[in-house]
Amino acid sequence: MPYKDLTKQKEYFKNYYIENRKELLNRAKTLYLENPEQKKEAVGKYFKENRESILIKNREWSKKNKDLHCANGAKRRALKRKSIDNSTDIEKIKMFYSLAEKLTNQFGVKYSVDHILPLLLGGKHHQDNLQVITLEDNLKKGIKYPFEVANRYIPDGFFNPSPDQQSVVA
Repeated sequence: MPYKDLTKQKEYFKNYYIENRKELLNRAKTLYLENPEQKKEAVGKYFKENRESILIKNREWSKKNKDLHCANGAKRRALKRKSIDNSTDIEKIKMFYSLAEKLTNQFGVKYSVDHILPLLLGGKHHQDNLQVITLEDNLKKGIKYPFEVANRYIPDGFFNPSPDQQSVVA
């Protein structure tokens, strides 16, 4: 439907998309499932053509959402180790990273999220196995377990220690 006025054409297509959104998304999904190589090629081509602007946007998002960026990285690493189970609540885990960021801003000392029982020793990336401690304490702790920490922060109602973790809770 050719329009001489470009704004009218944009408005037409915007309304068309709103009215037919579900059908268009289903069509796109079907096309993707039938032609994954073609989709991969198109995404790769788009990334190559817009690489710099995509990277800048990603960096800006990471700076604004540092807590989510860290939480996503921790989740990715935990998935690699297969240390996430079905009872893991990702939203609660994100709250730990938000708390660490808030404490860092409030006190001027770098705080980090720590696995009480380290992943390398069989611990899970689970809200009951996390605490917020200073980066200095986290580096001292390494993969030691149990390890006493002077200042630890756990949001109320989050931590239910198992019997072997009782010695950690102060």
